[in-house]
Amino acid sequence: MNRNAKVFVILILSVLLLPISNVSKAQGNIDNYDQYDNNYGASYQDFYDGLAPYGRWMNDPQFGYVWMPNVGSDFRPYYTNGYWAMTEYGNTWVSNYDWGWAAFHYGRWTYDNYYGWLWIPDTQWAPAWVSWRSNYNYYGWAPMGPGVNINISLGSIPIDWWVFLSPNYFYEPRFQRYCNNDWRFTRSIYSQTNYYSYTNSYRRVNYYSGPRADDYRRRTGRQSSFYSINDNNRRGPNTVRGNQINIYRPTMRNSGNNAPTRIVNTNRNISTQAQSFANTNVAPAGRQRVLNQQPVQNTIRNSNTINGSQQNNNRTNNIAPNSTNNQRANTSPNIQNQRSNNDAQAANERARVAAENQRQQELQQRDRQMIREENNRTKSVQSEESTRQMLQQNRDAQIQRQQQAEQQNRATHIQRQQQSERQNRQQNIAPQRSAPQERAPVRQVQPTQERSNNASPARSTERGNTQPANNSGGMRGRRD
Repeated sequence: MNRNAKVFVILILSVLLLPISNVSKAQGNIDNYDQYDNNYGASYQDFYDGLAPYGRWMNDPQFGYVWMPNVGSDFRPYYTNGYWAMTEYGNTWVSNYDWGWAAFHYGRWTYDNYYGWLWIPDTQWAPAWVSWRSNYNYYGWAPMGPGVNINISLGSIPIDWWVFLSPNYFYEPRFQRYCNNDWRFTRSIYSQTNYYSYTNSYRRVNYYSGPRADDYRRRTGRQSSFYSINDNNRRGPNTVRGNQINIYRPTMRNSGNNAPTRIVNTNRNISTQAQSFANTNVAPAGRQRVLNQQPVQNTIRNSNTINGSQQNNNRTNNIAPNSTNNQRANTSPNIQNQRSNNDAQAANERARVAAENQRQQELQQRDRQMIREENNRTKSVQSEESTRQMLQQNRDAQIQRQQQAEQQNRATHIQRQQQSERQNRQQNIAPQRSAPQERAPVRQVQPTQERSNNASPARSTERGNTQPANNSGGMRGRRD
């Protein structure tokens, strides 16, 4: 019995001590969700070394190491030198820059009136870290600023950061030619749109995925091209081959001792508030100065680069006892604390799941409402179109009847006029036929013999011929 009791006690202790080791491992990864699924790993140093040839790294007291791209003054993130494509992760930004694999899929962008656009690195990957707005005629997007995610209010994004585009040109590789970048236009469209709240997740990280394929098809009547993302194992621009997009997206970690090899020293801190660039026609004064300045060797390690994973690891090391005696002595309190922590985490998880379900229900209800409004709008348009066509047909029929009546009246008038003319001619001809015709007086012809007798002496005298007249005249006279 004594031996069985010892075995029973050992089993109980092993069962009780097992959660401690598991909890220690879990606490070390609380903030590094992407470590659960790792194809190939990389660190912040991949950012620092990979982006150094294409810009300048600066050290800021608030944001830590910040990168300024060496691009034109008209550069805008998620607008310049790239386009949108539909993938299994939602709307994905395909950048043609060699450094686009990092700056458009990790971290956040901010705008400073002195430095211009700056990129702040982070470890979480997404197809694009942007926020979305839409109405029936426009899609809109804007880069998320530092500290902004789907759980934080998006009102901190300045209005002039937004880009609005007709859905008909949304997936065009050169959609920029169809955009109106006037800030007055942007402000007017912004007030007519609402936030597009569809989300997706990648390695337990949620992000806004933008317009869905069915929404695009409903608005444009076209099917969007679908691409699949293929992991690339080397840094470089995003490339498209057939229906695949090759993107370098390693699992990023910050080991705490990563830092740029060379940085640019600045004498001005970056603004902690996202600033607007719409009303400023002058390029940022400090931008060209930083780009023209030669980087120097970095001798300072930024304490801000230590992330939550390291802090959790430190807490884990402090929790773990240094000796077996202390571990045995603190077993019961640790178990109680662990149970309370587990209960608290379970309650938080239930609350989070309930909130997420509620949010999804609200989104579904909103989708149904949008579909109903769209159907009503379509029916109204169809009804108006049918009414317009019917009115047009009635007008055309009326015009045709009027033309036929005019032609018939014209033909009737011409026929009556011709008939009247024929009657008048007949009336003028009838009196002429009824009136007696006057004959010319008959000329009395003198008998031929008498004419010949009377005329013969004269002719005889003139001609000196005593020959008697022609007998024919006498004969004709006798016949008479």
